[in-house]
Amino acid sequence: MKRFISLILILALSFSAAACSPAKDTKAEAKSFNIIKKIESFFTGNSKNSKDSKNSKKSGKNNLKAAEEAYPATPGVVTGMSVKVNTSNKESSTQTVEWDEVKNADYYMLDIATPYFVDIATTSTVKVDSNVYLSEGLEPLTLYAYRARAVTTSPTGTAVFGETSVPIVKYTAPLQPEAPEKERVGNTEAVIKWTAAEPVTGATIQYNVYRSTDGNSYDLYAPNLTDTAFADIYLQPDTEYYYKIQTIGIIGDEILESSQSEPLMIKTTNNISPDAVTGLSVIQVSKDSLTFSWEEKPDTSEYRVYRLDPETNTYARICTTAGLSFTDKDLTPGTNYSYKVTALSIDGTAESPMSMELNVATLPAAPINVAAKTTTSSAVLTWEPASNATGYIVYRYNSDTKYYDVIGTTSETTFTDTPLSPGVNVIYKVQAYLNTTDYASELSDAVKTSTLPLAPTLKIKVGAKKVRLSWTQSKNCDGYIVYSKTPSTEYKQVYKNSSASTLTKVISSLTNNTKYSFKIVSYRTAFDQKFVSPYSTVISGTPKKITTSTAPKLYKTKKATINSSSWSKIKKLAVYNKSLVIPGLTCTNVLGFKSTSMCPQGMCVAGSYLLIAAYDQAKEEKSVIYVMDISTRKLKTVIVLQNKTHCGGLCYDGEEVWITNGTKVSSLSFSQIKAAAKAGSTYKKLSYTSTLSVGMTASFVAYYKQILWVGSYNASKSTSIYSFHIGLDEDKKNMLSKQHVGTLPSRVQGIKFASGGRLIASRAYAYTHELAIYKPKITSKKITLGSRIKTVTMPFLSQDIDIKGNYLYVNFESAAGANSQSPDYMDRVVALKLKKTLKVTKKKKSNKK
Repeated sequence: MKRFISLILILALSFSAAACSPAKDTKAEAKSFNIIKKIESFFTGNSKNSKDSKNSKKSGKNNLKAAEEAYPATPGVVTGMSVKVNTSNKESSTQTVEWDEVKNADYYMLDIATPYFVDIATTSTVKVDSNVYLSEGLEPLTLYAYRARAVTTSPTGTAVFGETSVPIVKYTAPLQPEAPEKERVGNTEAVIKWTAAEPVTGATIQYNVYRSTDGNSYDLYAPNLTDTAFADIYLQPDTEYYYKIQTIGIIGDEILESSQSEPLMIKTTNNISPDAVTGLSVIQVSKDSLTFSWEEKPDTSEYRVYRLDPETNTYARICTTAGLSFTDKDLTPGTNYSYKVTALSIDGTAESPMSMELNVATLPAAPINVAAKTTTSSAVLTWEPASNATGYIVYRYNSDTKYYDVIGTTSETTFTDTPLSPGVNVIYKVQAYLNTTDYASELSDAVKTSTLPLAPTLKIKVGAKKVRLSWTQSKNCDGYIVYSKTPSTEYKQVYKNSSASTLTKVISSLTNNTKYSFKIVSYRTAFDQKFVSPYSTVISGTPKKITTSTAPKLYKTKKATINSSSWSKIKKLAVYNKSLVIPGLTCTNVLGFKSTSMCPQGMCVAGSYLLIAAYDQAKEEKSVIYVMDISTRKLKTVIVLQNKTHCGGLCYDGEEVWITNGTKVSSLSFSQIKAAAKAGSTYKKLSYTSTLSVGMTASFVAYYKQILWVGSYNASKSTSIYSFHIGLDEDKKNMLSKQHVGTLPSRVQGIKFASGGRLIASRAYAYTHELAIYKPKITSKKITLGSRIKTVTMPFLSQDIDIKGNYLYVNFESAAGANSQSPDYMDRVVALKLKKTLKVTKKKKSNKK
């Protein structure tokens, strides 16, 4: 039994020791030992006169029960825990931890950790007899955590622990700073400095300066400083001032203050101050710096420069210099600054009054992101606002002077330059200014652009499965883009060129009887950008089938023809059944386009065909040659020439057909004409096989004795006729060599050499409409007409003539301009009896020239 009780005691003591910290309390140990001995004696019933064993067992059970009933209950949880941050000394910080007393608690166990109870190595435990504990030797601005347990001791010495309290955390205060030191003292200024606090991760360090004039009562004078120096100005000369420093630590929302340092006493001097500095003037200004100077003061060691702080409206010293100028750098562009300067006495203890204020502004920064959007007559400039700028100056480059001219000012960040010419290059720069244009920035980067070219005026001519578009030329453009649509489609590009002088385009492969709409733009390229005009007005057209007319334009029947006043002039000579209706006067299909204004001119017989040349009086379509079967008098095809020549004369040399072409004559291959006629082509475009100069305006041409005879037309006076031999050059191409020269009367439209050496001249203009017949004399170099041997009156505006067998064919242009059946208009190539036309009687013989 004794051994059993001893075991219980050992276990109880072991439990008590494990529950407590290593901290010892000698008196408590002794008391606990005595209690344990009494309990042991009580349980074992140990005495000099022991009872018998039966009574001992019963007594022991009763005593054990009584002891258990006397054993104390578990103490309550510690509550009301708080931490007070104490001001620190120069070496460490302290905190006071306090909590509510717990009933029946004999003492408390306080756990201390930094920063939290996460690592047993950073946690220490102390035994505390009361509910207040001073935690000393702590690191500054450090987070400490605390928790506590109440402990009750049983009569046997067993420690019973309550539950651990909710932890509480708190930062410590910064360390008390060292006393400040004096750096410089003058009449009205003192500069103090102090040692910076050791930095702490996550903490912002600031300082408060306290000042006193009696060394007893201190006021917060300069709060929340980040520097470790402070200049106190506007002091009284020969006066004592006292300063203390306090360190502030800011961690998150926590603001922790150290105790104030030991004081520093300074006394201002009472030296004589220099006179105020004068003559402040600006030397140089840029966007981020200002340079100014002042006049030299005698008996001065150095100068102090002060700049106005707009937030506090006080002047702060920014520079001390021995020079007479100062450059303030790293300034904000476009900002006003104010300065004052003072002078220090030779011994550096007395400072002059402040100078008069110098107000100056930095130049604004140059505007950026200048952009331009143009129309045909204007350019709208935009840019980002320059900081603090009050206005802007806009420049445009002058290509004549090679300089930028000012074209306007504005307080906005946009400017419209107008009027401008369409399609011209323009280059701009912009300056920002502050207050006046004298304070202007550097020029911006150049923005290079162009006004838009004008939209062309679009015209349309409808053809068969095609349209011809033409437009006015846009000044200063590089080309044009055409867009097209039908009622069932959207606009799409159908043509683009890069030639400003190309003003027409045929759009082919269209569908007849479908409406097409077109619009066009012009464009130009400048500075690697494309500038496109507005769209033109939309025009529309519907392609339709076109057939060259073969019906007479004026006289629809034989009766109408022979009963006309025109036919009456020639009825004794004319043969109706050999005459041919001039085709195409009402409508000619020229490469798929309709011409209603063809005017007949040259004419000749070639093989079995009668060729009638015509030009478009509207100057829209190229000139043509109608190919007629002379026996059937039917139109076989239309030859389209490669230009719009007047084609006043035609002749056939057996292989080629020659056509007058301005100051030249051109030839076509007759075999190609014949092939087109046999194929029955609606039209056939042929190129000239040769084009040769004749040195004059070629109005008509004839072929006689292997020679081309070419003459000019003049309405009021005689004109010239030349003949040319047709040869081949070394490349086997046609060449002409002049043979004869002669003179013809005025108003000659065509000539033909007839049998017997006679020459027939068709003359027409105003009241002259006749065939004049001559028998010229031809020598090796000259042709002389001599006297006229006969005159035959013709209908109005007879043109070219030619002979086939027994007939003289005469062409007329009068029907081309006829709007009604005028008495003298003729719409046919009239076949005249050749012999009767040439026959000369005494009665009709005339010497008229």
